[in-house]
Amino acid sequence: MDRREFMRLSAGAALGLLLPPPIWGKGPEVVVAEGDPARAVRAAVDALGGIRSIVGPGDLVLVKPNISFARPPEWSAT
Repeated sequence: MDRREFMRLSAGAALGLLLPPPIWGKGPEVVVAEGDPARAVRAAVDALGGIRSIVGPGDLVLVKPNISFARPPEWSAT
């Protein structure tokens, strides 16, 4: 990396820090962290307005299970 590239990347990083938070995104709209998984999913979907507000008739839905690695949740290895 030469000086010019370093300055360009540094300026881009500094500019990125000045952007207002809405550009960075916001937190989750619903959080259900405890209890039976099936009930937690139902509570989260209900809090978002029900399944019909998310999936319409004829929509194709893919459910990806979190089974990538046999690691503890603290490792976030998904």
